[in-house]
Amino acid sequence: MESQKYLYKYRRWDDDEKHQHQKTVITEKKIYFTSADKFNDPFDCNIPLRYDLLLEEDQLSVIKRYILEIQPNINPTELNTLAEKGHEKGYLNSQENIERALKKLRNVIGIFTATKTYKNILMWSHYANSHSGYCVGFNLPKLLLFFKKLKNDRRITITEPVKVVYKNKYPIYLPNVSDDDDSYIKPFVTKSKLWKYEDEYRIFRSGLANFSLQLDEGIISKVILGSMMESKHREEIKLELCKWPNRIELFEAKMRKDQFGLDFERIPY
Repeated sequence: MESQKYLYKYRRWDDDEKHQHQKTVITEKKIYFTSADKFNDPFDCNIPLRYDLLLEEDQLSVIKRYILEIQPNINPTELNTLAEKGHEKGYLNSQENIERALKKLRNVIGIFTATKTYKNILMWSHYANSHSGYCVGFNLPKLLLFFKKLKNDRRITITEPVKVVYKNKYPIYLPNVSDDDDSYIKPFVTKSKLWKYEDEYRIFRSGLANFSLQLDEGIISKVILGSMMESKHREEIKLELCKWPNRIELFEAKMRKDQFGLDFERIPY
């Protein structure tokens, strides 16, 4: 990410009450960390974890962790006994248990998705309501400094952006063995090659999903209006931006006349 200066997020802006939350990045400077179960791709973050390939001692560690979640006050001797019994019965080889563990993981990891480009006409179509929405540009160095401050001041740990990997087949991923192991991220950044056009990056917060985070001033540094955005919605966004203490760059997209693509023109507000 050293050479990447901006990340972008496509959003819709309309009058439908169902979509008002998509305006908050402008109206409140908030970004949203969703849970994986809300993604539009059922394969996303759903790669089976290979518990069967763990060493025996690591399998026991995983089983113990699951037991402690249910019985936090269990004494060490009983914990070891239950873990060994669970291992003998093939607890981690049960498809039901594997699916339950993956479902739980999907619900306790907050994910903010973004991309490195604002020029992708498919992204404008799919995520900005057929080019009638907008795109927000985040200053990446300032965003990373903000995450660092959260960790130092509020003990909130958020990862740096992780680039999504696109593959044709499921890769083999082992589950994380300890709570401080960040290997949980790997299955959450692997998607089908059919999604490669998104050029996606993901930012994670483990332990909490479906929450909003208000950003500091200056992190949002660009807004691009879609080529098909209604004039009244353009004016609404301009009015919101006029409330900000700092001026940012505002652009509008225009369909090119000679090819499938967009031009971008800076506009005043």
